[in-house]
Amino acid sequence: MNSISENKNRLSMTVLLSYGLFVILLSLLVMISSLSIRLFLICFFFLLPTVIAILKDKSEDKCLSLSVGLCNISGIMTYVPEIFLFYINDASQSFINSLPSITDIALVYSFSGIGLVLYMALPNVIMFLYLIARKNRKNVLKNKISLYEKKWDI
Repeated sequence: MNSISENKNRLSMTVLLSYGLFVILLSLLVMISSLSIRLFLICFFFLLPTVIAILKDKSEDKCLSLSVGLCNISGIMTYVPEIFLFYINDASQSFINSLPSITDIALVYSFSGIGLVLYMALPNVIMFLYLIARKNRKNVLKNKISLYEKKWDI
């Protein structure tokens, strides 16, 4: 009974983290929109994979939205210094000049793809490692049983 309540607490914590991530993204977009509409549009298009993952993830633990969202934010963080340096140095330039290059877009979206791959591949890797550990435990127990059989002449 205790493990069920611990599991529910863990699930509620991950759901809280997922909704917290959504609130952080929303507040970040509002903050950025107060600085500049250009910056808002750039960050909005960079955060599209996270918004789609949050809307698509219907599970209780929200692992898809967390993995895609956190990897997407880490991808955006590689581009944030460039955005702010552009606005500090060349704030008077046109909107076309402030758009990110195709390599920046590919970098940010590839980080989101890494989050999706982690979400899809990690359970299989963990199950494979668990099966190896279980086989190893089984062999250790067989060896102990055979040692006791030899020792007791069974």
